[in-house]
Amino acid sequence: MVRTGGGADHAACQIPAKEDFIMRGRRPAGPEFVQHLSGSPLSKNRAQMILETMNGSCTITEACQLLDLSPARFFQLRADYHCGGLDRIELQAAGRPAHLPSPLEEQNQQLRQRVAELEAALKISQVREELALVLPQVGQASAEKKTRRRTGKKSPSSAKNT
Repeated sequence: MVRTGGGADHAACQIPAKEDFIMRGRRPAGPEFVQHLSGSPLSKNRAQMILETMNGSCTITEACQLLDLSPARFFQLRADYHCGGLDRIELQAAGRPAHLPSPLEEQNQQLRQRVAELEAALKISQVREELALVLPQVGQASAEKKTRRRTGKKSPSSAKNT
């Protein structure tokens, strides 16, 4: 069956009907796809029936009879199913979630930093000790340094007093 798109004089604009299309590749998974998911058999059957009613392959009355539910309970289950699905497809940040360090990891990092500081201070004190052993006069000379008294010019305040 072929429909013409436009008028009879437009033979090039023929659009094949939906029945004439040959699907390539894998057939789409229908409501049966739910059976491959993890979950209890009861929840899988309920989800499959919800999808079949949405697909139009099953009426709500038939689904209620098969699941032994009232229509009100079926609508409640369908709303819960959709809300649960919406939570999972919300827009989220791309990539892996950021790794938040635990309190023990933070304490470990602080202790490692403190050890590194103490090792640096130890190295400095060891270098100072080695210098003191190798160059003993340097440390003594700075300790014995005397200040010389100024001679010669007098300060202006002392000149006025005399």
